[in-house]
Amino acid sequence: ASVQDSYQRDAFTNGTYPYRYLNNSCADENGVVTNECELPEWVFKSFDSFWHTHITLLVLLSSENYPWVFWPPYNIDRANTIYFVAWLLFAYFFVMNILLALVFQQYNDGYLSILRGDEDRERRALEKAWWLLDERENQALPISVIQKVIQKIHPNYNEVQVLILATLVDNDKNGLIEQEEWNTLVDMLFIQIKDKQKRKKYRTAWPLV
Repeated sequence: ASVQDSYQRDAFTNGTYPYRYLNNSCADENGVVTNECELPEWVFKSFDSFWHTHITLLVLLSSENYPWVFWPPYNIDRANTIYFVAWLLFAYFFVMNILLALVFQQYNDGYLSILRGDEDRERRALEKAWWLLDERENQALPISVIQKVIQKIHPNYNEVQVLILATLVDNDKNGLIEQEEWNTLVDMLFIQIKDKQKRKKYRTAWPLV
């Protein structure tokens, strides 16, 4: 029998052939249909077309149409359950894993694209700032200029903190900041330089902190 033959609305409602496990018990002595044979109308259209079949199986993954969708074929032959169990096992352990991998890959690609865009904008901004500061085109800036830049960005830093951060930027310790060193400025600005003197005074006033 085809799949459509397993979803005969009238036969199921009346509990007649081919639904042998219902044993004609869908209606009581007064002809009222019992709850066992009351199913939504959409159940009997679950596999009546190619698209309905795909939608039915997709919804089954969320168990939204469970157990109604397999109740008619189940009452024809208990072995029909194998089809639905096999689909769920295949979908959960294979299809869903592929789907999650694709979603993660797309998310990761989008995230990396955003990072590359941020890095590109940062690079262009640093280049423009470099050429504005290097008016004489010496290809290097005095470390004092970098100190002023850091002081503007971190106005709460004292002279020692500014000097430490500027020294970190000056990788070759020659007192000049070349463009290659300048390009590391943004990363260096994320480094937190703590003022131990302030912390010491704070702990002296509040010894339990």
